[in-house]
Order: sequence, then structure tokens, then C-alpha cells
Amino acid sequence: MKDNNEQLSAAKAEWLQTLDYDCRVNTINYWALRDQIRFGRLEGLAAKLYGFIKVRGWQKLGVFSADGLKRTVASFSTFVDWCGADFSDGGLKLAPGELFRILTNSIEYEQSADAAKALVQILDPVTLEACSDSFSKITAGHACTYGEHWEEVEQVIEQSIHNPALQLNQEVVGPEPTKPRANSIPAVLDRLHRYSLSPKLCKQRGTTQVAVKDAYQQLLDGLVRPTTALRIAGLLPPSKSATKSIYMVKDPKEAAKRILKVVGQNDAAEIAEQLKTLLAS
Repeated sequence: MKDNNEQLSAAKAEWLQTLDYDCRVNTINYWALRDQIRFGRLEGLAAKLYGFIKVRGWQKLGVFSADGLKRTVASFSTFVDWCGADFSDGGLKLAPGELFRILTNSIEYEQSADAAKALVQILDPVTLEACSDSFSKITAGHACTYGEHWEEVEQVIEQSIHNPALQLNQEVVGPEPTKPRANSIPAVLDRLHRYSLSPKLCKQRGTTQVAVKDAYQQLLDGLVRPTTALRIAGLLPPSKSATKSIYMVKDPKEAAKRILKVVGQNDAAEIAEQLKTLLAS
């Protein structure tokens, strides 16, 4: 008698055969990419990602949940939407900056450079502009170490920023696009971007554009998770389990406001005195 895992594997294989050829290929390649990223296996990852980007595999791929109850065909409007979606929805659960850094950890320098170039070219102009500084810093160091392949990545970043028309077309040709979950990376990125452009929205929530832009940048770079980014932006209250946590920003005035809000006037004054003492020493 087959155990549950064997039954699920058989059901998965049977369901896969019901998909059309392109969707089936995209799905198999996605599963391979997802598992390599989840378990930190970098060998061959760059080549798989490059191929997936070139065929825009996120526009039509199958989603088969771990319990086998969810079996559907997903379609994502953009690369960022797919990349940031949860594993259970057919994504990689990564911000663009995280995926870019993973590529730089590969010793397959030529393949990882090709995948990095494809990643840069598939990003929409707004996301690319926001990521360009961090991408350029990472790439500059890699170019010094590994030479011409990563020097070409530097050139592609520069060209794509100044000539968005050179970017790969992202037009969705699959089914109705999958809507990102409320607290997923793409949904939070979209929310933060909207707030970063609107002083009115920020004022309504008692925050500032500076704080929101800082949170947006950190999430894009993969330095924080979506919920933390919302707290940094001032769009969520501090966690109940860490009520004394203070999410800092680079703007001194905004940082001071946050300290005052979290610890109160007396403790904030004591912190100020301690800072004066430390700076004087």
C-alpha cells in the first residue's frame, strides 16, 4: 500500500500531464528553481533562472500545494510579482535584491553573469531605478574579482537605466494574472511605493515619505521582510512581542521622533545624554 508521500507524488505527476506543453515545462523548471533556492543549492541555479526569464515562465505555470488540495495554473503580471510571491502561490519568496545576491554567490561566473543581466533587463523601470545603486555596488566588487563577465553586467545596468526600451518585454500572455497576497513582497512593495509618492497618504498614517522610502529600499534589497518593512515605514505598530523595538532610518529627525514615540520623553532624554557622553569620549 502506498504511503501519503507516494500517493501525492503520483497525483502530482498525473496532474502535470493535464497541463499544456509550455505550462508543463515552466512548472517543472519552476519546481527545480524553487527547491534549489529553498535548500541553498547553487549549482546550475543561474542557468535555470536565465532560461526561465527568457521564456517568461511566470506567465503560465502550475501550482500544486504540499497537501495536493490546491491545483491551479498561476500567471503573474511581472517578474517582481512572481519572484516575491510565496512558494505556495508559485513564487520564490524573494525580493529582487536577494535574488541578485544569490547569483553573486555562485562560482559559475559566466552563467551567473548571464542570469544577472537577464534579471536586470526584465525589471520594470521603477524597480530597476530603485535597485540600481545596490546592484551597481555588488557588481563593481564582483567585476574586480571575476572580470569581463561581470563587467558586462555593469554595462547592462547602466544601459537599462538610461534606455528602458532595451528591457525585455514583460507583456503577460497567460491566464488572468494572479493577485498578490496582502502581505507578500510584491503587495507590500506596491503599497510602499504608492505611499512614497504621496505626502497626503503619509500624513494620514502619521508617517513621512522619508521613512516609507527607506522601508521600500530595504525591502527591495532583501534586507527586511514585508511586515518589518511596514513597521519601518510607520504603517504598522511595533510588534507586541517586542514593544521596545525601534526601527531606525537614516534621517536624524525621523529617528529621534521614533525614539521619543517608543520610549517616552524621560527615557528619550536619558538616551540623548548617553549619546552626548559617548560622542565626547
